Amino acid sequence: MNNLLKLILGVLMAISLAGCAAIPQDGIVLTGPAVETEADQENLYYSPSGPEPGATKEQILNGFLNAGTGPQNDYAVAREFLSTKIKNKWQPNERVIIQKLRPTVTVYPNNSASVSTTVLAQIDSAGAYSELNSGSLEYFQFKFVEENGQWRISEAPDLTLVIRPVFEVMFRSYALYFWDANFENLIPDLRWFPAQATTPTRMVTALLAGPSEWLADVAKTAFPSGTKLSLNTVTIANSVATVDFTNRALVANTTQKSRFKKQLEQTLTQLDSVFEVAVLVERTPQEIPDILTPGAQATGLYPIVLDADGLRALGGNTSSNLKLASESLRKLAASDFAISGDLTTVVAATPTGVYLTKLGRVAETSKLVDGRKAILTPMLDRNEYIWSLGSASGSALLIAGNNEPVRSINLGSIAGYDRLSFAISPEGSRLAAVVKTNLGNRLLIAPITRNAAGMPTSVGQAIDLTPIGANPFYVSWMSGLDLVLSSVLGEETRPYFVQVGGVADISTAIYGRAEFQGDAQTGNLHARVDNGDVYRYSSLGWEFVDIEIIAMHFASQ
Repeated sequence: MNNLLKLILGVLMAISLAGCAAIPQDGIVLTGPAVETEADQENLYYSPSGPEPGATKEQILNGFLNAGTGPQNDYAVAREFLSTKIKNKWQPNERVIIQKLRPTVTVYPNNSASVSTTVLAQIDSAGAYSELNSGSLEYFQFKFVEENGQWRISEAPDLTLVIRPVFEVMFRSYALYFWDANFENLIPDLRWFPAQATTPTRMVTALLAGPSEWLADVAKTAFPSGTKLSLNTVTIANSVATVDFTNRALVANTTQKSRFKKQLEQTLTQLDSVFEVAVLVERTPQEIPDILTPGAQATGLYPIVLDADGLRALGGNTSSNLKLASESLRKLAASDFAISGDLTTVVAATPTGVYLTKLGRVAETSKLVDGRKAILTPMLDRNEYIWSLGSASGSALLIAGNNEPVRSINLGSIAGYDRLSFAISPEGSRLAAVVKTNLGNRLLIAPITRNAAGMPTSVGQAIDLTPIGANPFYVSWMSGLDLVLSSVLGEETRPYFVQVGGVADISTAIYGRAEFQGDAQTGNLHARVDNGDVYRYSSLGWEFVDIEIIAMHFASQ
């Protein structure tokens, strides 16, 4: 369960950890593993048992597979099942297989064995999570040797296998933070690591290795190429994480050092035990100035709604800027809108096109930026560039700045699909879109490339993050990592919460065709049904809030 759903759903989660984390009592999983907490910060994990004297080859292999649920002390119990030759060479973190059910073990007379399992997802050595095609079947080969009269495994793949409930107990997700191309905003890149004392070290090692492949063109690091950990460990004492780098880090100038220190701080302070970060180079403390970043863009406690009278904050006070914007939107007969976080810029979708209005003491004359019809909800990104996208495949993506000509940019792999909805991430580095494909409606996420001035120039290759069972038609961002999808479920709409680089969860459906809007910082989740009714999700379920609402968005969304 991710933190976002804890905030929104609380105790009303449909599946509790206690209910889903039971371990099967037969097959490869041994009876009664305990869940415990170590004083050395190993956190929650299972405690498997080592090999029994006289165990058969099948029992040794089953025991080894089960011991993959115990990451404490670098999988020390699992290594007991291995021969002397490979015990210290086996790399359990190279790949983690999340399997549907327990695997099938076949032992052959020639001291070899095979293991087959249905794979749901995997985590690579850098902690990157990816889901595989439903029903993907994989085979793994093992060999045995006899040592001191006891069978041990002499050949084993560098991986561990766990079922989904065990994965949810063993692993935690953390965002690694990288810079955008202009070193103005931080981009989160979610990774997964077992809850161990070595987690901070693995986080920094993965940070030094760079962003995920699909983000490589837009996410940058301030660390000089070749920088490594000097002591190969990150220590934590008195809430301070101490990170010691090799001399390569000294290649960075003061600004670059401030930038990589900010990456470290944003990444490591996600750990409950870390409040500060100290940077050393070959054991020499470094005095590095702090650097300010814009931080998460505030969306406000309440969403903003458009009704027949104009714009207003739902449940809050309506500012003078919203009143000014209302005049413009009424004149334009607006059917949808986007508004900046500071409420000074509003973009309106109307029957005659997309218009921009700047708000000050008075509203400026609205400017037409896109005269096309069949336009999706326009977007306004952090740099106040307007995004206007047609719904039909091949229809151009137009970008407009305040004082710049309207430009068409390459939409990448999304260009060939009809589109139902799109949204720009809060920091402006990723585009999410719901498109129509031969496989049904799909959620695609793609990186956004910008020039030195911060203007979008192209959209890169998309990845598919559609949750299993979802039939989406609308998407919006709730944070830099979290999206909420509107998915058709008969005559109802079900919200799917999707983590970029993580898992998906679902919540209670609402009757009718609804578009969901949410904010991860406040935990607010609202739904606007196509008849104009608006509901808010609470501990009691969906509660009616308002009526006859034309459109609803959080500011800057």
